[in-house]
Order: sequence, then C-alpha cells, then structure tokens
Amino acid sequence: MGYHSSLATAAVAAVLTASCSVLAAPTPPSSAVQWQPCAATSLDSTLPGDIQTRLECAAFSVPSNYAAADGGASSHLSIQLARLPAKNTTTPKGGIYVLPGGPGEAAIGYRSYLASPVFASLNGDHDVTIVELRGTGNSTRLDCGMAVQNATQASACLGILKQQGLALTDFSTDNAARDLNQVITATARAGSTVTVYGLSYGTWLAHRYVQLFPGQATALVLDGLVPYWTRFADSVSTYDDGLAVLGEMCDGNAACKTLYATAGSEGGTTVQKIREVLRNLTMTGTQGSSPPPPANNACYDAVPAELRRMLPLLFTTLANVTIDSKPYDTRVLLLEMLGRLRRCSDAGQDASFLRAATTGLAPLAQSAGAQMQAPKPVAEQPSPLIAVNIVLSEWWTTLADATAAQHNATIANDLAPVLAAVAPVWPTYPAPPRTPLTSRFGGRVLVLSGQLDPQTPVTHARRTVGEMKAGGVDVVSVEMPRGAHITSLMQMPCAVGSIEGFVRKGTGAVDAGTCLGDGLDFSVLTATTGLNTTGDGGVNAKSVPNSGTSGAVRAWVVGLVTVVAFMVSVVA
Repeated sequence: MGYHSSLATAAVAAVLTASCSVLAAPTPPSSAVQWQPCAATSLDSTLPGDIQTRLECAAFSVPSNYAAADGGASSHLSIQLARLPAKNTTTPKGGIYVLPGGPGEAAIGYRSYLASPVFASLNGDHDVTIVELRGTGNSTRLDCGMAVQNATQASACLGILKQQGLALTDFSTDNAARDLNQVITATARAGSTVTVYGLSYGTWLAHRYVQLFPGQATALVLDGLVPYWTRFADSVSTYDDGLAVLGEMCDGNAACKTLYATAGSEGGTTVQKIREVLRNLTMTGTQGSSPPPPANNACYDAVPAELRRMLPLLFTTLANVTIDSKPYDTRVLLLEMLGRLRRCSDAGQDASFLRAATTGLAPLAQSAGAQMQAPKPVAEQPSPLIAVNIVLSEWWTTLADATAAQHNATIANDLAPVLAAVAPVWPTYPAPPRTPLTSRFGGRVLVLSGQLDPQTPVTHARRTVGEMKAGGVDVVSVEMPRGAHITSLMQMPCAVGSIEGFVRKGTGAVDAGTCLGDGLDFSVLTATTGLNTTGDGGVNAKSVPNSGTSGAVRAWVVGLVTVVAFMVSVVA
C-alpha cells in the first residue's frame, strides 16, 4: 500500500532512525524454559490485575545460524516469550502461539490483547504464548542507532552491526520459523494441541513454519493473510484493492450510489470517482500528476488541509464516530465526505456537513497524533532494520517493478527509492520458496479476512484459500464485510466466535456465512436529496453495531499507527 508522499517521507525519516540500545548477552542453551514474572512495561495498565498476576516471561536461547557447520551450537541469540498459562492447570487442552505482525513489530504491545474476548475464553484451558521474533523488541533487537536511507548510511549501519557480532542473513523468516519450532518443542504440554496464530506478517511466518515442520502444529489461525506469493510491488496496490470493495458496497446501496451518480472526467464507476477525490485530497496519484483541489471551493475550504491529507486513514480501521448526533462507521463517513467534496452543491449543505465532520474528527486526529508522538521505550518500538532486511531478501524485485505498480496507485509513498538505494550494499539471503500450502500439512487452517482491509486485501486471501483447497488442505475462510486489518484484534464478535469454535471443534464448527450479514450501515447517509427516507437509502439514523474496540479514539490510533508502520515495513 502507498500513502501521501510527504507523510511517507517523514515516516521513513523518523521510523528508519533507530535509537541505540545495548544488546543483552545471549542466554545459554537449555531445554528447560525458566518462566518468571514479567518485567514492568508502559502497557501494563491496559491489562486486568488477574492477567498481570498470571503473566510470565522467559528468555529463550536459539542458534544464531541453524545452517552453521556446528548446527549453531557455538553462537546463540535470545528471544523473549510471554505466556498466560491456562486457568485450568490440571487438564489444559492445548497451547496457542501468537506471532506478531510487521515485519518488525515488538511483541510487548500484543500483551494488551490478552484481555480480549478471544483469549479470555480460550485461556480457560489453553496456554497462550506470545513469541517475540528475533531482531525485534527485547529479542536481540537489530539496532545500529542511525538513519538508513541511502547506501552510505546502510554501509555504516552494517559496520556497527558487525561490531555487535550480528549477521543480517541470520535474521530471516526461515530462522524465525526454526525458532518457533524450538519454542513449541520446549513449551508445549504433552498430548495437547498446538495452534499457531499468525497476524499479518505473522501469517507469512506461519505458512513457512508449517512448510518446514508440517507435523508439529495441529492448527493454524491466519488473520490478515500475507500470501506466499507476495512481492513489494503487490503492496503498493493493496489500498486500491480494498477501495474497490468499498466502491462495490457503495454501489449496492441506493443512497450511496446516488451520491456518486453524477458524471465526471474521472470515469464512470463509483470507485474511480472515489479515487479521484482522494488524489485531489492528497495531491498524489499518477506520478504526482493529479490536479490540485479546486480553487475557491467552499467544500475543500471547509476541511483543513491537514485533515484532508489524513482522510484516507478513515478507510484503514473499524471505528464509530458521531457527526451531527449520527453514529458513523468511519468508512461510511469517508464515502459521504468524499461524495460531498466531489459534488459541493446543495445550497451550501455539503460545506456545512463537512465542517461538522471536521469538528467531530478533530479530537480523534489530535489524540492519534499525540499518541504517535509520545515517547516509547526502544523495546516497544518496531524494528525498521528487520523490515528492510526481510523486504529486500524476500519481497523485493526491482525499482522498476515498484515504480510501475505505483504509477496508477491512488495513494503513493516514497519507500521504493529508499529501498532501491539501500539494496546494492545490503547483504541478502535466499528467499523462501513461493509455494502454496498443501495436504503435506495435515492440520486445520482458519483464515480470517476483513472485506475492507486496505493492507492485506480480501481478494488476496480468496486466491490463497482457493489454492489451499486445491492442494487438499482442511481450510475454512471467514470474511467480515465491515472488517479492517486483523479482525480478531479489532475484537469483532464474529471473528472471536469463529476462532473459539475452530480451536475447540475444528473447521466443521465454523459457519463461514454467519458473518456476512454484518455489513456497513448506510442508513446514516444524509448527502442525498429527493430520496425516500425509508429502505436502504433512508436517512434516519440508527445505532451502528459496536465494533467491539475500546472506543473510537483507540481504533483511530490503531489505524493511524498501522498505516504508518505499514508504509515502513510493507505489511503490518
């Protein structure tokens, strides 16, 4: 996915600047895991007291290089584990191993989700272990203490890492998969089930893990699927892939379709019209050629420039926002705002609504900005070097490929030139084979997708699930029409129920059709005139089903942070 060029440049400059940290000495190899109370973090206040009391952590030693002549016996790295033991300690049924996204996200942030409904239920008889991946957080974090945006800086960074005794080629997805195998071998209870739960990049890792160790896990949960065929260039168009689905949903609603019914130079389809307004908002598009916002346009003037550039983020998450006493899903609000900006008529009502929407959104944007700028300990920050390392070794092709994909992107970024500048001096390793999952993995698979996911589009999941089925995999796919990226962490009830049924009873217990009725609520739309006020085109407000998140502000922040992290690490 791409995003506004100036914001992407700022994100690269800020996030690709790592702060210095001291690497802890690797723990000695041991077959026994020494669990102990977890060290305090800035996120502990988000956890109920019961979870804080029961949560335990361990440093786990793994070989630096499994392919070394001595099998990795002479050099080790330390990775961190956090486990919430099953409440029923006498007869636990299984273990769930959570793999963070990114690549490069620190695992500490995932502890806050241990209080979510899905884990609250399954933790009764399942251990839940969050596995921090090598090179991130407190797990031998890759950190050279400087920005890496060109070949000169990259060379200097590589020299610092060499002085630390670290080889970038050791920090691969394959080695992270081998780490997971060792973690499960050392921690899984005898006779219990093993469920590997991958989130975003964690699904890419989970896929590779079961290819290398097809007989260890009994089940996979893949939420926000990163397909095995992913390339960097594929990521550039994911926002547009998701936007196409949103356009289809708009076309299926009389009020929304009418809002975009007027002709225009941008093309005949609703999604083409949506894309053109977004290009005008962000001043990007086909090689920066999109026209600027209309001059002296009362509707554009009603929305401050800063907020106009942030509007595409409304598409990145699932949240409720109240505008003029009406509860809007952020994606429906985006459609109405873009439609009014495009039309800008209706005797001043369009500009009036946009001013009201700006007032309603301003606190969320301010809160998001404040939380993003708040200082965080290094161990809680994403690891940009891991992201660059995996992208260049496993997903990168050429600058020409990335540029070609970016040429027609609605929302563009500046990452491709930075990666291309670094690539000539960056030591890469062989990418894992790009092959689909087959019946060689004898376990069960649950794939969760948000139909409005702008980072890992549902269309990518559909293709991959079809290939799994063709390969004889016992897989079930669940799509949530309102879902954004990583539906289970958004605590969507359907995702929670699907995971619980799948883990306890298998694919046959999951009804893939039960979620499809939970679609966007267009009844709040007020941007049309001359329509009946009843039916699916009605303008009477009704309550939007609660997203299950802990408030609109938090959901907005999650979306904003996810997008910026995604710009840097390609897939979040």
